[in-house]
Amino acid sequence: MNGKVDGRASSTTRLTKCQREVLELVVQGLSSPEIAKRLHRGARTVESHRLALGKKLGARNRVELVRRAVEEGLVSLAGTTAGVTDAAIATGLRGHISANESAERVLHFIDAGTSATTGDAFFRALVSHLTLAFKAHGAFVARCLPSGALQSIAVWGRRGPLPGFELPMQQSPCAGLQRAEVVALPADDCVTFPPNPDLIGRQLLVTALFDSRDARSGTLGLIHDGDLDQSLLPETILRLFAGRAASELERITADAELRRSNGLLAASQTLAKLGSWTCLGKSEETIWSDEMFRLFDLHPGEARPSLSYFLSRMHPDDRARILAGPAPWDQADSAFELEFRIQRPDGSWRHLHSWGRTPPREERNTTPVVVAFQDLTHRKATEDALKHSRALLEAILNSLPAGIALLGPDGRIRMSNQAWRECAAQFGLSADGADYYPDACRRVFGQAAGDDIELGMRAVLTGDRDGYTREVEWTLQSQIRRCNVQILPARNAVPGAVVRHLDTTQQLELELALSQGRERLELGIRERTRDLEIAIADLRVQIERRERVEAEYEHVFQMSRDLLCIVNLAGTIKRANPAFCGLLGRSETELGSAHFLEFCHPDDRARVDAHVNRLRAGYPLDPVAVRMLHADGSVRWIAWASAPPVSDELRPIGRDVTAQKLGEDAVRRAKADLEESFRFLDPPSNVGHG
Repeated sequence: MNGKVDGRASSTTRLTKCQREVLELVVQGLSSPEIAKRLHRGARTVESHRLALGKKLGARNRVELVRRAVEEGLVSLAGTTAGVTDAAIATGLRGHISANESAERVLHFIDAGTSATTGDAFFRALVSHLTLAFKAHGAFVARCLPSGALQSIAVWGRRGPLPGFELPMQQSPCAGLQRAEVVALPADDCVTFPPNPDLIGRQLLVTALFDSRDARSGTLGLIHDGDLDQSLLPETILRLFAGRAASELERITADAELRRSNGLLAASQTLAKLGSWTCLGKSEETIWSDEMFRLFDLHPGEARPSLSYFLSRMHPDDRARILAGPAPWDQADSAFELEFRIQRPDGSWRHLHSWGRTPPREERNTTPVVVAFQDLTHRKATEDALKHSRALLEAILNSLPAGIALLGPDGRIRMSNQAWRECAAQFGLSADGADYYPDACRRVFGQAAGDDIELGMRAVLTGDRDGYTREVEWTLQSQIRRCNVQILPARNAVPGAVVRHLDTTQQLELELALSQGRERLELGIRERTRDLEIAIADLRVQIERRERVEAEYEHVFQMSRDLLCIVNLAGTIKRANPAFCGLLGRSETELGSAHFLEFCHPDDRARVDAHVNRLRAGYPLDPVAVRMLHADGSVRWIAWASAPPVSDELRPIGRDVTAQKLGEDAVRRAKADLEESFRFLDPPSNVGHG
């Protein structure tokens, strides 16, 4: 396309070169993102050029912009490709329609109803306005599916929208039509298409839709009764709007594919935690992917992406390091990789790894720089944890008393701990890598031991043995020492073997000392066991003797006519024999768990308590007579005697002396009476004679 045609359009002088390029691609039906991609410019820049074109040409939308460009001759339609053939056809048709006033009104009616719409809304507006403009049964637009089927986009009848349909391609009424060809099918050919009784008419006016690659993409049809007003040029108008319908169908198909591709790209970046941005030339503006925003903990579109914003979020030390020379993304035709830290809005820091390649200098203004970013924060944390674990492992290995070394497949020492290195230094051996391990063993342990160790090592390295162990002797500072050599295969796909040298000299000395101590302990245990057996035999004799004494005491306790009881140091009666219970007229249950003083005469309780305190102090109790209360309230005199407590128990013995006390009282009374009688019988010694 050229910006000027036959010198007719003086408006061309008002358009810049960029505006002419944008206008040509708008006429071809490309969207703003597609134009931006084609021209390698930002989408906002393209949109601003399109708006400026609309103001200069007085167009309110894309349709008017294309029409004004064609009418004013701002674009040349000669020699167009398949992608703009519809536009060329539309230009010729519009000139034909302009000669017919009725057709011009119909054209403006349909054009006005569809010019402000896009996508599905455009197709609904198109079929509804076609139906109304021609007073037809209905109209429809359908797309060709990849499977070959024909699927409706919009179907309109006299009463409004109708359900959609889907038919195999072989039933399509325009399967063989060429571009801009319109056919009228009789009723016999269209009674089953579309499959809706509201749309069955006498005739079907149909044309095929073609995309920019000249491939059939759909169908536009008008159903009527065969009485269309030919003055309205229905075939011409149908052919005219078929071009726009094809362009819109291709646009929404491309938009859907673009959305699907962008969705897959965004999903892939999300799964890989991979973000990216692009910039063109030395522009400050950058375009970020959604995952790039998420790497910065931002919602897509939350911040305006630019190089300045990107650098402002970078750690100052990393920013100074990267910008110490020319910025990597400003170099020509070079690949770069960077690692740096960025700060999120919440103050946290993330480690990012980025890589990209800049285009050659001559392509800087047409080929964008694409830079990929990956979050390494978790990997950095894992690496730090691995370093910490390795340092911890080395610390643990160095703390072990045994010498540990890792052998390579060739039998040479690759790595060792501190104990191994110290031992190797004493013999003038290299700790890591310089010595063949069996040769070092021959120098330290002798030829025979070294040969045997070499055979065991080779068997372990080749997998013929799961391990090898041997006890060897060696001399250090004129002292014979023993060492346990153990060789095990390395695990986790690490080639080689692990060797452990453990000095068992001290262990053997300890085992010998332990054995001697065990013998002395066993001898002492035998002697002590013999003493314990003698003591146990004596104890059994004492127990048997005590049991006999207890049995005898129990017999005496039950059968004795003396009063026997067991009282604890608090004065509580624990047991009482039948003689005691019978004397006081009380049961053993009544006496048990009762205090001894409860059964003493109130006047004697203080005296009894004093005697009990003497018993607690360890003094024996000589027989003392105490008045005890019978259950019927009468008094019984009991003479009590007791030894000091044994095992916190008192075992007093009592005897009923009530009769004796009564006899003593009777003697006392008789003596008193006799003395009183003698006092009356004796003459007074000092009576005078008169």
